[in-house]
Amino acid sequence: MAPPHETSLVAEIPCFPKDVISSIPDELLAARVIDELVQAGIIGRSDLMEWRHHLLPFAYPVYSVGYGREVTTITDCLATFTNLDTLGRAGSFYYSHLHDQFRLSKNYVEALKSVDAKSVAFVNGNDEINEAYLNAALR
Repeated sequence: MAPPHETSLVAEIPCFPKDVISSIPDELLAARVIDELVQAGIIGRSDLMEWRHHLLPFAYPVYSVGYGREVTTITDCLATFTNLDTLGRAGSFYYSHLHDQFRLSKNYVEALKSVDAKSVAFVNGNDEINEAYLNAALR
């Protein structure tokens, strides 16, 4: 994670085994990602402290029928942490559309900025969507 008073940023670059992206040497891939983050105004080049590359095969989950039961066990355990919020497809345990992820992330940031952020209920991103996916998964 990040040192105190710093921020960690993860750039996910999807690829397939043996495609062009997966074949790029780590240093060149990092340079390309850093250049694009700088050009987009997300980071300043001088802000970068270090980079790391981790190739994760099978990074996307494949859900099985009834996976909601296992998810409930996991989310109940995670709910015991008062300083942990999980977001995104993996953190919410459902494979949603990218526009949903953008909306959920925006809502989460807005809630954090609000005066009463602690009263905002976020259970792995969005209760309404999670409930629908979990209900479908339990069938």
